[in-house]
Amino acid sequence: MTTATVLIRGMNSAASVMRVQSALSVIRGVYDVRLWPEQGRAVVSFNRGKVHPQQLRTAVGVTGCEVEALRIATTEAGASWA
Repeated sequence: MTTATVLIRGMNSAASVMRVQSALSVIRGVYDVRLWPEQGRAVVSFNRGKVHPQQLRTAVGVTGCEVEALRIATTEAGASWA
């Protein structure tokens, strides 16, 4: 399993938080989405064989928010920024 920590700018209202949660959750291959809006952070667990990190960026962008940084960590290897 792969986990992405996503730093998000613009997730500052209940509506924007719901939009980000929904946009990330509907991606086929995403298992779990946890948001910390006060920190501007999301942690997304997904299947790396089905989900490309760019899909996470695109999903957040569609909500009107912006990805500042995206860090990928897999159970097999260390973390890397994408």
